[in-house]
Amino acid sequence: MLTAHGSLPSAIAAVRSGAADYLLKPVTIDYLRERIGCILGQAQQVQQRQEQLQTMYVQMRGFLAREGMLELGGAPPEAPAAVIHSGPLYLDLRQHIVQMDGVSVLTTPIEFAILVELLRQSGSVISCTTLVRATNTVASDEEEARQLIRPHIVRLRRKLEPDPQQPRFLISVRVLVTAGLKDS
Repeated sequence: MLTAHGSLPSAIAAVRSGAADYLLKPVTIDYLRERIGCILGQAQQVQQRQEQLQTMYVQMRGFLAREGMLELGGAPPEAPAAVIHSGPLYLDLRQHIVQMDGVSVLTTPIEFAILVELLRQSGSVISCTTLVRATNTVASDEEEARQLIRPHIVRLRRKLEPDPQQPRFLISVRVLVTAGLKDS
């Protein structure tokens, strides 16, 4: 994020919302290139680590299966689907590809995690706290979770909905909680 109006609260909010860095203007083009290169390098390292862990997991499962130690007392759990399809939306979980009506859609890692959680529980009302957990973020309560998730949902609607003001796919449901009082 590059801004001329920086403050500590806006920096915290930006990072919580998925910003990889927070730079204050003015900034030289060389410094900007350096920061972008650093962030892209970190993202590549994370992806390589995930691939290494996946390879290690597959190898370990194979070893345990050969030794007869895999899932004693039951069948091994099914591997999660590598692709999730729902209506016009397509997600490739291994390659982090999102397509809407066959057109590629660029998403941030947090947006992708939100979509995965929403599609895995398609048709259900999902709390903001659950979505925050899916992004590996922490919120102290549902209100904080709502504040953290809201900007991502807005951006996803812009990217996926034909009319973001009248969403058809990403529908917000407000749940009202009322307290009943008993007479003493």
